[in-house]
Amino acid sequence: MRETDTPTRLKLAEWVDDYVFYGGRILEWEERSTGVWILLKNVDISRHEPHLSGEQIDRKAIKVDHLWVIQSKEMHEKESFQLERLKYVCLRGRPYQYRRLDGSTDYAISSVGSIDTDALLDIWQDAQELSDYESMIAVSETIIEAWEIHKCPVTTRTQSTDQMVSLHRETKRRCNKCIKQRDKVLRHRANKHLARTRQGLARGFG
Repeated sequence: MRETDTPTRLKLAEWVDDYVFYGGRILEWEERSTGVWILLKNVDISRHEPHLSGEQIDRKAIKVDHLWVIQSKEMHEKESFQLERLKYVCLRGRPYQYRRLDGSTDYAISSVGSIDTDALLDIWQDAQELSDYESMIAVSETIIEAWEIHKCPVTTRTQSTDQMVSLHRETKRRCNKCIKQRDKVLRHRANKHLARTRQGLARGFG
């Protein structure tokens, strides 16, 4: 399919190098020097926008009849990606332009890594129930750094990347405050226990 054949496909030209979410059914695949090329059909593609939730992003998706996506061999092996014909897959990547052998141009998507925000939030909630503030901070820092340093979206179905980052900045602030209060109480208890121990020793030598 030439880039002029389908108007929606031209949208990929506007999204080159942007972060996109996409999903489709596997038609075929082949290994090339550049990685594993996977042909998907009936592909839904939506561009990440930091201020939109996952549900809002999905509502703005475009559909293309078929699309080649490329996974590096390292990523393919790392993620233990199972290739099965007609299997539906959901991936993330960045569109780019390439030239066919006949000289025409088209667009493909190069898959990129991501973080599992749902799994991280499960860890965060477990830590919250245990008042494990250090673990809560560690999860929050992972989420913040994913976006601010690595530009990896942390969108969930109901929250945007911007909301997630803001929420976890506030989480860090509150957890650090709780740690200071907890440590103050522990020091107070330790000092009281030490004072009682010294009094007992003093009476014993009296």
